[in-house]
Amino acid sequence: MGLYGIYTQVSDAELVDIRSLPLSQIEDRVFDLSEGENVPELDIGTAWDGVHFLLTGVSARHARHGDALSEAITGEGRLLGSDVSFVAYTTTERLRAIVGALEQQDVPGLLARRTVEEFRQAAIYPGAHWSTDAIQQLLAQCAEELTTLEAFFRGAVLHEMNIIVEIG
Repeated sequence: MGLYGIYTQVSDAELVDIRSLPLSQIEDRVFDLSEGENVPELDIGTAWDGVHFLLTGVSARHARHGDALSEAITGEGRLLGSDVSFVAYTTTERLRAIVGALEQQDVPGLLARRTVEEFRQAAIYPGAHWSTDAIQQLLAQCAEELTTLEAFFRGAVLHEMNIIVEIG
């Protein structure tokens, strides 16, 4: 088990519905949504914190509201949860800015700038105490997930969809 990052595309009506629910019902509604057929969803597994680190240099536990690169991983607005297990959302409007910021990133350059020691110091989930080789492999996986996430977000913008973020 572990904390997984799941990104689900939702319509404006679905997002309004979810945001209007009592806190006690949000988690079940989001779970039901993700279990539906033909719901565009991307699971980046446990790479979410590492992707946040690649983009920002810090753990998602230190997400920065208003920072498009940080919000790419943690969402624009929190619906429920804590710093490390939560449900959030990103509107189509904000997603456009996030996609623009992601398109400006040089993924090989991000990999070259981030060191294993910085990764350890930032206590990135799940591998802060892993070997150097294992961390380097995880960072390479995070770079791949970042590329996949950017494409998923681009598709959401194209279809005027919003994103529900589940980290947990």
